[in-house]
Amino acid sequence: MAATSISRHRGASAVAVATLTFMLSALTIFVLLANGLEQAASSLEAKAQLVAYLKPSVDRSEAEVLIGDIRARWPQAQIQYVSPKVALSQFRQTSLGRSLSGAIEGNPLPASLDIRMPNPLLLNRIAARLSSNADVHNVVLNRDLTGKLAEIATVVAIAGTAVVLGLAILALIMVINTTHLSIEARREEIEVVRLVGATQRFVRNPLIVEGLLLGVAGAILATLVGLGIFLPVIHWVLAGSSTLGALLPITTSPLFVASLGAAVLAAGASIGAAGSYVSARRFARI
Repeated sequence: MAATSISRHRGASAVAVATLTFMLSALTIFVLLANGLEQAASSLEAKAQLVAYLKPSVDRSEAEVLIGDIRARWPQAQIQYVSPKVALSQFRQTSLGRSLSGAIEGNPLPASLDIRMPNPLLLNRIAARLSSNADVHNVVLNRDLTGKLAEIATVVAIAGTAVVLGLAILALIMVINTTHLSIEARREEIEVVRLVGATQRFVRNPLIVEGLLLGVAGAILATLVGLGIFLPVIHWVLAGSSTLGALLPITTSPLFVASLGAAVLAAGASIGAAGSYVSARRFARI
């Protein structure tokens, strides 16, 4: 019955499927890009660090006391003590250090603490505490980086929520309108079936199945567009540029692709069924 109704209203059904395909394709592409942005942000988080340069008079034991104070307040802090000797060795391995190797006499570099956090935004608090410590000469922290991480997380969350809600509402409206046409075309038939004693569920279920089929069809096409066309193309583009690949590392793992495809299919089926249910309740009162 549902397939017959879809065939009878081919034009409206085609429009509904096309709209669902477009919206779910956009949703699929957005999720792929959002996942890439999230991975890029995670990569930046791993690089965020705070370096506290100690005064020359501070020895290793005094540095350990300072490290203990930081770990007591922030147990997740990853702290590495860099002695003046190690700092000089690291500097000589850089291009600038190699060019100045003959001009360096002694060891002018101080000891330092290299600090990293799973949540880089907390580095601001650690920096504020270390800046007021008498044993610390200078604190270096990329504040712009930590601020940008917070902005990226906020923008992705807001944009993702807005896009998902907007696409879902538009798709729901299209399914409601399509099912409405089916209800209007079969209104007399529905009334006759109800008069002979059919339950509301018996009359309503074919309409819900119709919306479900429309949603599944749109989801399948959207999956082919998003994962079958866009994903290989964007992966090929990113593979040709190491810079773009680092800025937007799109995930192509089979598990992620399969999970995203299943999620799009479930979203399409849910929107289709929900739209038909709302239409049946509103226009047929069943």
